[in-house]
Amino acid sequence: ASGLTVIAVEHLLQAVAHFAGRAVIEPYVASGLLHVSKPYPDLSDVQGQLSAKRALLIAAAGSHNLLFTGPPGTGKTLLASRLPGLLPPLNEQEALEVAAIQSVASH
Repeated sequence: ASGLTVIAVEHLLQAVAHFAGRAVIEPYVASGLLHVSKPYPDLSDVQGQLSAKRALLIAAAGSHNLLFTGPPGTGKTLLASRLPGLLPPLNEQEALEVAAIQSVASH
């Protein structure tokens, strides 16, 4: 989010105090956050699993949901870890939504 002002707090009470004018928290301007990408594992590393790889590609291309089922050791996590590398980059709104979900989920 270019030019996005971020006010980071550790506790909700800090945010309340800031917005009520009882405390000043210095904001910082986030820049270039949307262009940071992590290298994801490549689907070509997966041996065999042709039907599963095809399903993964179709789901990624068509924005379809996936449900991985099967006994332990059959490659569910291996395949799921390859999915982010198949998806297009997030736009600004999508990146903000993901960041909000990750923020809530991590606490």
